[in-house]
Amino acid sequence: MAIVRRLKEPADKMLLIVKIQKSFNQKEYMDAKEEADKLKKYNHPNIVKVVETFDIPAGHVKLHAIVMEYCNG
Repeated sequence: MAIVRRLKEPADKMLLIVKIQKSFNQKEYMDAKEEADKLKKYNHPNIVKVVETFDIPAGHVKLHAIVMEYCNG
């Protein structure tokens, strides 16, 4: 399960989205982190750019956030 929100970075006016993935078990959590780590390494015009990733403490549920450039379409 994931929540996606659009936001604007005030410093350089870059339009961003934040994808927050909820993980109920360790495998889902590790899969989300692995996806973000792989995407962060790519620099290609056809692949969305990952700006930042971080964890959000939420009790027994693990949340992992991925901040990406917004792609219209």
